[in-house]
Parts: sequence; C-alpha cells; structure tokens
Amino acid sequence: MSFLPGIISGSLVAGGIYYAIFSEPLLTRTLAHQRDLKLLDSRLQEPRVHGSPSAADRIHHNPRKAMLMQRWNEEIEGLFHTVRRLDRTLVDWGRRLIGDKGSQ
Repeated sequence: MSFLPGIISGSLVAGGIYYAIFSEPLLTRTLAHQRDLKLLDSRLQEPRVHGSPSAADRIHHNPRKAMLMQRWNEEIEGLFHTVRRLDRTLVDWGRRLIGDKGSQ
C-alpha cells in the first residue's frame, strides 16, 4: 500500500516543480504571441501606403513603336510567304524533273 501513495506523491511533487519552472516562460511566450498577433492584425487593417504604380500603369504605349512593330511583322510575314512559294516551286520543279527522267 505504501508503494502507490509514494508514486502519487512523487508525481505531484514532480508536477509542481515542472509547473514552477516552466509555467512562467510558457506564459511569457503566449503573451508575446498574442501581442504580435494583435500588432499584425492592426497593421493588416490599416490602409495601405501608396507605393509604386502597378505594372499596367507603368507600360507606356507609343504609337510610333506600335506602327514600326506592325510593319516589321508584315515584312516577316511576307518573307515567310515568299519562302513558302519558293519551296512549292522547287517541289513542283523537282517532281517534274523526276517525272521527266522516269518517262525516258
């Protein structure tokens, strides 16, 4: 019977010592977290300070540049059409050449 009360009293003493040593740092940390959360909450609710303009506002549309880009794109498109026509012409020429050699 004396074994069980000894374990219980030892547990109570150990729990009291643990509480006495570690309760203050736990409370301090908890209060610091609460204070930090309140500070963050208040900062999130404050209106934002106007910073730099958005990316869409920083884009400057230059009509002369747009015209040059359009002209460049048209020239490149024309170049591709010319190469495609040349390729078709060469393919047709090659088919005629092979067809003519095969008939001899």
